[in-house]
Amino acid sequence: MITTTEILQTIPKLSQEDCFQIAEILLQRLLTQTKPTRAQINQQLKIAALLAVDDYTNDPELTALTALDGEDFYEYE
Repeated sequence: MITTTEILQTIPKLSQEDCFQIAEILLQRLLTQTKPTRAQINQQLKIAALLAVDDYTNDPELTALTALDGEDFYEYE
């Protein structure tokens, strides 16, 4: 059986796609186990946020409004 240390040493050698796939599988496994503690929930949220970064920086549907970056917005009454 592979040890945790061996897994952690292998991760940097994997492609980004493989890392996301593994993270998604691990997150799903964690979510289906017993009721998580607050610390586990916080860790899961961190993982989910990291997984979402790629989508929110590269998906055209999610980055469309960045064209407005730097635009002045005004409040209307």
